[in-house]
Amino acid sequence: RYSERFSGMPFEHLMECCPVENKATELINFLYDSRCFNKLHKALAKGMREGNIHSIVTTNYDCCFDAALEEENFSFAKVVTNAQARNVLNVQPLPCYFKIHGSVEKGLEDSPMYSLRHEALLHPDKRLLLSKLITDRPLLMIGYSGLDFELCPEIERLNFKRLIWNSRENKFPSVSAQRVIKNRGGILLHGDMRQLFKHWLRYNNTDLPEDLPQLTPKEKETRLEAVKILIGKIFSEREIRLWAIRVLNSLGAPSQTFRMLAGLSARNDG
Repeated sequence: RYSERFSGMPFEHLMECCPVENKATELINFLYDSRCFNKLHKALAKGMREGNIHSIVTTNYDCCFDAALEEENFSFAKVVTNAQARNVLNVQPLPCYFKIHGSVEKGLEDSPMYSLRHEALLHPDKRLLLSKLITDRPLLMIGYSGLDFELCPEIERLNFKRLIWNSRENKFPSVSAQRVIKNRGGILLHGDMRQLFKHWLRYNNTDLPEDLPQLTPKEKETRLEAVKILIGKIFSEREIRLWAIRVLNSLGAPSQTFRMLAGLSARNDG
């Protein structure tokens, strides 16, 4: 019965349980180091260059949007740090690309916010910038669960013109999303985001992929094995067990927690 709780556990909660913070940062930077954008990234970047999108705010750490926006070759303000947010607040407004939870790019390796303590409170400069970008404008949420502990509570306070939350399935992506949508008179728009882009951005079928990328069971198994190997290279066996114990304890699984503790103690005695 705990597998269901684990699958619904916010990413930030899982990372909060990590026993070695600097190694967690290293893991995040390895896992999300990518500039390989797809056609959906490209569609949003093109929409921003054409003026159909005012700004892109993302919780992603990777650099896929970075590469897609750079390829479009137009002027935009990029914000990752608090200082960058402060600077953008004081200059002539440009289309803004706001990586609100940090980035894995070189020089910003320590910026990703991946745990509960990182997300305790949005920095005042970032809060002001978020408000400036969204006030009196339509806010479209795409591919976002609302499970984080920093951005979703802020959204509820913003003075946006209209809220539209796109979910692939005909259900709220999270309890937080449901609360925000209902409290602010938003709309849950369910369906494939490619159809949304096609009608909203007026792109024909050649601009968007026919099918969203789907991994085969073998590819999923291969990727999972690669992640396990990476975790094994970064963390010691004791640290991995300690991480598992913390997760089990947070799920309210005392029997499994004590078994893991006993195993850890036996290894230490040996």
